[in-house]
Amino acid sequence: MDKSSLSPVIVAGLFTVVGVVIGGSLTYQFGDKLETNKQRLQTQLSAYADLAKGQAGWQRALAIPGDDPNKNTAIEDANLKIRDAAFRIVVFSPSAVVSALAAFVRETHHEECTATKADLHVYRTMRAQVLPNDHVTDQDIAMALFGCELK
Repeated sequence: MDKSSLSPVIVAGLFTVVGVVIGGSLTYQFGDKLETNKQRLQTQLSAYADLAKGQAGWQRALAIPGDDPNKNTAIEDANLKIRDAAFRIVVFSPSAVVSALAAFVRETHHEECTATKADLHVYRTMRAQVLPNDHVTDQDIAMALFGCELK
């Protein structure tokens, strides 16, 4: 074979290698992002379901007669489920959901917060890693997580 007949083969081989490298890196990059989004959606849906279960448990607990010793335990269990779900919602859910949760909590809580800016910064930093371009106000974070208004 002469040099002129090898040249197209080499060029075709180089294009094949470059195509495989580019295709593989794009698949890795987009596949990783899709998997991250899928996991975040699963976390969101789980938090939403747990919030609803906690709210239902809280309503059931309030219906227990006042002298029943199980009432306080049932209320505490429901509140724990609600707080756990609220944490996952604040960290992993879009700002519209966090704002809606804060508005819901605001209807029943009217106390002043002891949470500091440093407390809220922790949750904003967590959110920034999960949802970098989705801002939530400190007031909504405080209300959704701690059930209180900032000073």
